[in-house]
Amino acid sequence: AAPGVFIKSSIPVDRYLEVSGTSQASPLVAAVAARILEVNPKLTPSEVKIILMGTVDKKDFLKDKVVSGGVVNNLRAVYAADYARGSSIKEAIVVSLAQVKDLPSYDQTGAKGSLASTSTGTIDPIEMPSPFKL
Repeated sequence: AAPGVFIKSSIPVDRYLEVSGTSQASPLVAAVAARILEVNPKLTPSEVKIILMGTVDKKDFLKDKVVSGGVVNNLRAVYAADYARGSSIKEAIVVSLAQVKDLPSYDQTGAKGSLASTSTGTIDPIEMPSPFKL
């Protein structure tokens, strides 16, 4: 899963609009994948996918809804990609899970940006860690 609720998106005349949906979540994951390849250009597309899926923030409410069971964690994914330059992908993921904390998220009680009504996002774009800011 990826944040897809109230994501700041650019619109004409140097302005931004908060929008929601998979059209917002997909480019965010693509940006994380690009960052992974920036820090470790030797990774194959399959290895990038393994890192993206293996470094998510596990969420009980996503366990049976998405294959990874979690929300993409850009900081952890990039850490794993960097670590993988000197080790296996599996070891890099294990180390990244131990070293990088989960990103802040909303609960599921219906708060703005919660997954209670949308099932596409959990991170407030205003509170989003800097690598996620668009």
